[in-house]
Amino acid sequence: MGRKSFAHERHASQNRSAPHKTDFNKKAMHLLSPVKRARANKGQIMKLLQSLLLFTFTMIASLIAFTYTAIHFPTTMRELLSGAQHVRDQMQSLYLPDNFMVWVDIFLQPNQIVLVGISIAMRFLIGIIGSFVSRNRTPKPTPRSDPASNAGTNPAFGRWG
Repeated sequence: MGRKSFAHERHASQNRSAPHKTDFNKKAMHLLSPVKRARANKGQIMKLLQSLLLFTFTMIASLIAFTYTAIHFPTTMRELLSGAQHVRDQMQSLYLPDNFMVWVDIFLQPNQIVLVGISIAMRFLIGIIGSFVSRNRTPKPTPRSDPASNAGTNPAFGRWG
C-alpha cells in the first residue's frame, strides 16, 4: 500500500513539472501582448492627452475670464466676492469642530470660490461649444452600422433604420 502511494506521488509530481500546451500558449501570448498593449495604450494615451489639454485650456480660459471680470467689471466682481464670503460665513455659523473649520479657512477663500464657479461655468460653455462642433462631423458608416445593409440581413428591424 505504501508503494502505491509513493508511485502515485511520483506520477503526480511529474505531471506538475511537465509543461502543458496551455502553459506554452500563455507564455507565447505574454510575449505578443506588449505589441497589443502598445496599440491599446496609444489610444488611451491620446485620450489622456486630450483630456489634459482640455483641462489646461479650461483653467487658462477661466483665469482670463476671472481677470477680465475683475478689470472691466469691478462691481460685479465685488458682488461675486461678497456672495462667496456669505457662503463662507454660513459655513462658519454651523459651529463645526476646529479640525474641520481649519480646512474651511484654508480652502474656502472668497476668491477661490469665485474662481471655481467661473471654472465650472467655463467647462459648461466649452462642453456646449464642443457638442456643436462635433455635431457637424459625421462618421463614415461602417457595414455593421449602415441601416441599408442591416435591412437585408434582418428584415424585422430593417424598417427602423
